[in-house]
Amino acid sequence: KYDFQVLSPSFPLIISPGDPEQTVTIQCTPHLNAGIGLRTATLELSSNDPKYLIPTYSLQCMGTQPRYSSIPAPNRTLKFGSSEVGKPLTLELSIAEIGNAALEVSLDTISGTNASEFKVLSPTFPLTIPDGGSTQKVTLQCTPADAGLRTATLKLRSNDPNILTPTYALECTGLPAPPPVG
Repeated sequence: KYDFQVLSPSFPLIISPGDPEQTVTIQCTPHLNAGIGLRTATLELSSNDPKYLIPTYSLQCMGTQPRYSSIPAPNRTLKFGSSEVGKPLTLELSIAEIGNAALEVSLDTISGTNASEFKVLSPTFPLTIPDGGSTQKVTLQCTPADAGLRTATLKLRSNDPNILTPTYALECTGLPAPPPVG
């Protein structure tokens, strides 16, 4: 595949005397596997105009790519801390776009032994962070259903070709309820 493509008009293009000028529409779609950077090409046409038998045009566009970043970084453990059984704990994950194109992020799964005890409170997924946009805070919650270590895995999806599935281990600890006073 090529980065540049002529969209219109169809060729051969015939312009008769007195006809209005024609616009040639060219699209540049840099391929993700080629990364970011300048794309160049040359458009050569053939013509029966004796002054311009082979009109030549230099083409260029910039390849862009979203880049996923988060605090904490992917493949780290998000530790909520400890709470009495049934009492929720919250934690924020900050996601940023650090490339030069819009970053799209969606929730894939929360899975694992205690997955039902973890959830995303906000924002609603999917989310888009425009190039140069503000960091997006993701609020997560753990409500331990039993005493002891509670674990799960948060898996997101992104359009960053280098980090397609940002993944985080989730941990919180359920504490037994204190004995009744009296």
